[in-house]
Amino acid sequence: MELWDCELKASNNEYDEKGSIATQNIIHEYRLHTYDCDKEIFIELKDSYAPSFPVIIKSDGTIWDKAVLYLNHLLSMDKSTKLIKTAAGDLLDFLRFIEAHEIDMLHVPSEKELRVTYRYRQYLINKDDLTSTTKSQRINRIIAFYKFCFANKLFTKEEINNRLYKVLKERLFKTFNLRIWYTSNEGFIRETEKESTDLRIKRNPSSEQSSDGIKDGRQLHPLSPEEQEIFGRYLKKYGSRVFQLICIIAINTGARLQTICTLRTNDIQELKKGKVVKNKYKGIIVGKGTTIDNKQDKQYKILFPIWIIEQLENYINSVEWEERASKSYYKKDNNYIFLSKFGNSFYTSKKEIQDRKLRKYPTNGMFVERKGESIRKNLDDIWQLMEKNREEIGKFSIHDLRATFGLNLLHQLERFNKLDQSSILNEIRERMGHSSRLITENYLNYYALNQAYANVSEKYTEDTYRFDY
Repeated sequence: MELWDCELKASNNEYDEKGSIATQNIIHEYRLHTYDCDKEIFIELKDSYAPSFPVIIKSDGTIWDKAVLYLNHLLSMDKSTKLIKTAAGDLLDFLRFIEAHEIDMLHVPSEKELRVTYRYRQYLINKDDLTSTTKSQRINRIIAFYKFCFANKLFTKEEINNRLYKVLKERLFKTFNLRIWYTSNEGFIRETEKESTDLRIKRNPSSEQSSDGIKDGRQLHPLSPEEQEIFGRYLKKYGSRVFQLICIIAINTGARLQTICTLRTNDIQELKKGKVVKNKYKGIIVGKGTTIDNKQDKQYKILFPIWIIEQLENYINSVEWEERASKSYYKKDNNYIFLSKFGNSFYTSKKEIQDRKLRKYPTNGMFVERKGESIRKNLDDIWQLMEKNREEIGKFSIHDLRATFGLNLLHQLERFNKLDQSSILNEIRERMGHSSRLITENYLNYYALNQAYANVSEKYTEDTYRFDY
């Protein structure tokens, strides 16, 4: 279904703890260095770079050295900036907790429930504003942090206070092997064994499939045909050309925002040269081994309607794109298709981070890594207009356009192609790049549930309002 053809910077943490003013600062364009004692100079480690790097500051204004070493360790393991920032948020929450309660990392009295790690676990459990997933993530992060500190002997003699490392570790948490059952991507029940601790916080099981949304990573809410028509009108009237194109690609290909925003000019040329498939599409590989990013680097082929490729080619040959490219990092050298009026990408690609790490191109001004924030803001602005005008449309996200594509495709395949359910499932899984068959089945289940409710509602209406004279 083709639709709508038309230096240091302070940052706040989400959770504060009374009695602690610990915070974190951000260093932009951070590069890890080592110190040469003989030459008495710092030497840059070329393989370690972060567009932005968090530094945790204690209430007394000093840097929390153990946390900084741990975060640098994550950077040296080539972990993403997003993961490092998440880890910093978890550590900051823990620091605020121990500062507020005036205890240290090795506070391990004989009473188990009074030990620092068990008190922090109970504190997390009692936090009603945190999901079980966040609680579990934070306690697991603190366990990993302790293991790093012990492995690298980061505790001072004063902190150890003549206590044995082994005894301290055993008092902070108990480690054991846990056997768990899980469902594989192919839908089979498997058993595995993993290391766990007695600090473990269980995550609540995900909700069952309902008629209100589709479980695809998170709960998605596809737009109905009527909602698509409403949004299409507002998009055409109020959306910028860039925002229009991004939304058009999302709902006609099922591509994620990260994928769409990391498309480059060379990709348009590749699409143009590609073979036509299914009469009206041309495909391009995204994910691992390409310059187009995708969730978890999953590689799959996205099919673009030919008319969209033509519109993209027209756009990159426009005066608007030329002006934006002239202000950007890449200029005309295989640049992003979608750039802000200041020449910034809307979603920083892995390739750009690598290029900046190697200083491949000259920079102008401070670089800020982006994750699609302004695109989501564009959508929110349009949605507020629709809400103000009392349009019959629910709140939705950019990612819901991907789910809408999946449901539109399902409807097409069932209505016009007369395929059996197994063939439909395989086609949707291939087109959307699902790693798990179960995710694709959620689309079929959602569709079936809504069809069933519609049929029941229609039957109820007929029976209720039928009059026999």
